[in-house]
Amino acid sequence: MGNRDQAPTRPTARRRTALRLIYSLPSLATFCARRLANAKSKAREAQEIVAAFARACPLALRSSLPYAAAALELALRFERSVCDALYIALAVAEDGFHVTADERLVNAVAHSDLARFVRQLGSGPAA
Repeated sequence: MGNRDQAPTRPTARRRTALRLIYSLPSLATFCARRLANAKSKAREAQEIVAAFARACPLALRSSLPYAAAALELALRFERSVCDALYIALAVAEDGFHVTADERLVNAVAHSDLARFVRQLGSGPAA
């Protein structure tokens, strides 16, 4: 899967926890938008949840370029978007995981070598 030499250096165990949280922020926002945004008051509640999560987590940005080749390979392999595949490629490179509200994405990789890198939002810790 792609050239791992292009990925950033491996994070320490402490930073790895923070990186794992990064993956869940977009999924949390999507989850809140889908579950809570049926009314204006609920939309505000969803925005507050996402904002509180973002404040509580140390955030770091990553360029998608080092992961693009691996993401394209994954997108084609699992018939998913390159965007979805970028999160998985980053999770693999950083030895973390991607937390998502997208059940179809979780199911797509469930019986593959990448299953350990993808978690469904709300499913709890991995066994």
